[in-house]
Amino acid sequence: MHFAGWGVTVPVPFFRWLILFFLPVTLLLPDTAFCEPEPDAPDSETTGIRSPLDMETLRAELSHVRGNTVSTGSWPRRVFYDQSVYDPDRNAFKYGVRIVEIPDTPVRIFPHSTGVAEILWAICPRKRIIGFRDVTANPEYSVIAEEIRNQYPLFTPRRTKELIRLRPDLVFTVYYSSPEFRNTMKEVGIPVMDLGHFGSFASIRKQIVIIGNAIGEGGNAAALVKRMDGKLAELQQRLPSPEIPPRLLCYNRGGYVTGRTTSFDAVCNMIGAVNVAAEQGVVSVSRIEPETLLQWNPDVIVVPAESGLKERIGKSDEFAVAAAVRNDSVHTLPAALLSADSQFMLLTANLLAGLVYEGSF
Repeated sequence: MHFAGWGVTVPVPFFRWLILFFLPVTLLLPDTAFCEPEPDAPDSETTGIRSPLDMETLRAELSHVRGNTVSTGSWPRRVFYDQSVYDPDRNAFKYGVRIVEIPDTPVRIFPHSTGVAEILWAICPRKRIIGFRDVTANPEYSVIAEEIRNQYPLFTPRRTKELIRLRPDLVFTVYYSSPEFRNTMKEVGIPVMDLGHFGSFASIRKQIVIIGNAIGEGGNAAALVKRMDGKLAELQQRLPSPEIPPRLLCYNRGGYVTGRTTSFDAVCNMIGAVNVAAEQGVVSVSRIEPETLLQWNPDVIVVPAESGLKERIGKSDEFAVAAAVRNDSVHTLPAALLSADSQFMLLTANLLAGLVYEGSF
């Protein structure tokens, strides 16, 4: 794999939580900055919620997309793409262009993240996917968990040698993929395409196009992006237009909140809501004290359904004066949707809109 010229370097704040959540991630860990959920019974309230679009129909439309063209392009090919990566030595994101050499049509593909797996699930003939990370079969982290469970080989760091024996001809990694895994693949001559950092709806659209070009399914990728744009426009046309946009806070156990550069922030933008953590300057994930939450006083608090936080917040004297608690506006969403970093981000936006603008659809 070769590198082309890097562009500008943009400084960003770097917090201790970034090391805690992102740098230790290996093949075994989930595609989310959230802590592991506690073993409480899920208290999801999503059943029966009327959203702008029908959830089951939308999910099906985003799960399998075919364009007007078959696999295209000649091989070998060079794929040029933009990439951003974090440089811990300089405490900055580094932006530039990367080039990957792909010798032949990839027919044995391995996605090292759940988000990439969900994209491939929609645009790639599924017989070309040779396996997944084990967390992609976990419904707490993956929208396609039920479809792939017991159907595909699942890999952890301890099974990397077994993955190598399957001889994948293209492996996709992302910004939190472990360097050890990338290096192991490269050492044995397996092409690795590192997609870097992403988090916004626009960056996921771009990522879909890059993946489609890399595997020779540009037509399917373009069709998925077109469908996403159409569904987002349809969703937004049905949203109410309050004079003051609702202020939302995504809150997880341990007091962790999600700010800018996260999928939750992207979803808030998609439905015309304010992400309070981003409004207050939080980048990625940060921990706040209960007093800070009360000071920010969001209209709506969103918690993972698997965390058991809704009940605990509702019973806590500490949070009793919060507007979201007093107005019964602490809502649960499945953790897999709260951390979605694929086309399924639209499912999150659709479901959250149904909760935030209840009675409008």
